[in-house]
Amino acid sequence: GNVLQFENGYVVETVVEGNEIGVIPYRIRVNEEDGELFAVDEVNSNIVRITPPLSQYSRGRLVAGSFQGYTDHVDGKPSDARFNHPKGIAMDDKGNVYVADTQNLAIRKIGDAGVTTIAGGKSNVAGYRDGPSEDAKFSNDFDVVYVRPTCSLLVIDRGNAALRKIILDQEDCDYQSSSISSTGLNSYLMSAMLYSYLM
Repeated sequence: GNVLQFENGYVVETVVEGNEIGVIPYRIRVNEEDGELFAVDEVNSNIVRITPPLSQYSRGRLVAGSFQGYTDHVDGKPSDARFNHPKGIAMDDKGNVYVADTQNLAIRKIGDAGVTTIAGGKSNVAGYRDGPSEDAKFSNDFDVVYVRPTCSLLVIDRGNAALRKIILDQEDCDYQSSSISSTGLNSYLMSAMLYSYLM
């Protein structure tokens, strides 16, 4: 049976009740500059932001998609954009948000130009193909991680048991190439652990 050894001194506390604010967070990323939480809501197919301090009075503000749960693959203005049950989210140094739009088989970007597609999504059929972003194919189970030292987006393509890489625009990355920050190191470690889990 299980052998447990509890370490004293830890307390679990609910700080945001998603059902109360109409947000069902599947995964979150924290903006290191101001501590804001960006949550991907897989059920309602949207991305919201929650401003600290977190409490029962916190409210989610729509970043992109719709609170009504509409699904589609539509780029453009954040309020007009549509996602299809996204499950992953990452953020670069400039504050651009990258979304693993799993059911659309695409990676989306939320930035100054609104919502765009940067890879996949051209076909509604899952697959495994590298190459130019519009021709790339992913499985229907993948996530994204921002890796600062290499100015890239790491795609954890679980369905294909593979790690894929997308080089980002240099202007979206703000790092010192001579050193690896704790965030970058954590990204590498997490990716390594995920990859070992895949294999």
